[in-house]
Amino acid sequence: MIAAGLAVLVFAFTRRASGPFAGVLACGLVAFMPDMLGHSGVSHNDVPLALAYFGAAWAIDAAVRRPSWQSVALASFVATLAFGVKFSALSLVAVAVVLIIAEWIHRGSDRRWLGRLGLFLPYATVVSYLTLVLLYRGDFGLADLGQGFAMQIDHATSGHGRPSSSWAAKAKPASGTTFHSRSS
Repeated sequence: MIAAGLAVLVFAFTRRASGPFAGVLACGLVAFMPDMLGHSGVSHNDVPLALAYFGAAWAIDAAVRRPSWQSVALASFVATLAFGVKFSALSLVAVAVVLIIAEWIHRGSDRRWLGRLGLFLPYATVVSYLTLVLLYRGDFGLADLGQGFAMQIDHATSGHGRPSSSWAAKAKPASGTTFHSRSS
């Protein structure tokens, strides 16, 4: 279901940007991409993350181009949902920064637009916070989120449980096993 949702979202985005033929082509490429076919039933959060990430990037782009209360709320909500799927969606912050810089350059350093966009930053923060509270079932202190972050940092800094030295150097043959050299 989620893979189909991603294909439909890609169709909608591409159709809007490049027309219906390109939308159908993009939808087909996504729907029948081997990675999508192979992972959508196995990897439980990669395809949902792709759906949420793509939707969030599109919503952020729309909010950056035409900032309004509705577009900023939608972008914040969808980006936070993507973050709720997988912590690696935090990279959407970098996507937002790049989109803001690109739009600012395109607008010729329009300070009025930049000021208007800055006006919505506190609003976006509140929408994201309330979305996190909703995702974490009313945990206003976001203790579970903090615990999840701590677990991710511990996992990333521990070397994923890998021994500090090579396991191959410490490996011993099983009892009764001998190694023969091929010198002839």
